[in-house]
Amino acid sequence: MTIDWNRSYACIDFETYFCSKTYSVGEMSYHAYVNHPDFDAYLVAIATKNFTVYGRPEELDWSAMDGMIWVAHNVTFDKMVFDKLTELYPEITARPHTWVNTADLAVYMQ
Repeated sequence: MTIDWNRSYACIDFETYFCSKTYSVGEMSYHAYVNHPDFDAYLVAIATKNFTVYGRPEELDWSAMDGMIWVAHNVTFDKMVFDKLTELYPEITARPHTWVNTADLAVYMQ
């Protein structure tokens, strides 16, 4: 991937309720996890070069991140969480230009 220095980046990390005897991200597919009745993405932290914000995802103004390159450590999970949130909260209209997965870099660097 080539770095696009003309586009802004947003680093995004979701925190979700993750573990009980019957509900665990470690024991379920991500799809089953985000579609389970106990799913709760209770916190998101977002950092850009201009601001840092955190809170309940449905309470944040996402418009400043629209069109940015979104960076997450586990894009497979974070994108699925975000997609579920946009389904639950249609007022979240921001969309990334693309996602970048930092876990890929960690694997590459060993």
